[in-house]
Amino acid sequence: MRNHYLEEEQRRQYNFRVKSGQLERTFVEMAKVVGVPTRQLRASNPIDSLLCHFCHNISFPCTTNGCISMEHFKVIKSFQLEDEKESQKKQLYYKYSLMATYPLLNQTVMRMQRIAQGRKDEVLVLYSGHDVTLSPVLSALGVTEARFPRFAARLVFELWVNGDKIGEHFVRILYNGEDVTFQTSFCRRKSQQFGQSMCPLETFAKFVKRDMFNIFNTTNYYDACHRRAF
Repeated sequence: MRNHYLEEEQRRQYNFRVKSGQLERTFVEMAKVVGVPTRQLRASNPIDSLLCHFCHNISFPCTTNGCISMEHFKVIKSFQLEDEKESQKKQLYYKYSLMATYPLLNQTVMRMQRIAQGRKDEVLVLYSGHDVTLSPVLSALGVTEARFPRFAARLVFELWVNGDKIGEHFVRILYNGEDVTFQTSFCRRKSQQFGQSMCPLETFAKFVKRDMFNIFNTTNYYDACHRRAF
């Protein structure tokens, strides 16, 4: 099922691209510059390559056929932002993200629960990935306000203990240093119940263990994986 949602999302994204006349003209011009077929450039989505040049203040590529320009970059970046909005509405990427990131989120919850029980063998866990690794995690958490991950983007899960009440643990989630705990789908309403900027660990665990599968009309990962696509 995970691959089904990913394939449907990729099909949606491709169809969304070809509907834009301005984007298509941009792809035609850029393909001519770099000497590849337009369909190949369109399928590859060159925003990553252009961002490398833009963020490091490097001139865009030039050939004997011309140069990639800042206007080309602006068109593609603008389309990316529109595509993110369209993706959120269709929810195909969101469903894919839930399936793809469950193992990671489940490991995170289990580690936090072990520490909450008194085990100290894993007080820090570090993962390294790419934007296409981090983006599904943000989507699965419901942090819809987050833009596509930039260079050196980081997501941090912190476990806190209430020093005044034994056994009470909280989770705080930071994205690029900003507290996004109450932007998550499972803790959005908790801000009205607690004075601190953290969410109860059991709320996070309940989301990962059960509630994140509600959209598939089931309560567990196995059934969500094996349900039939209609």
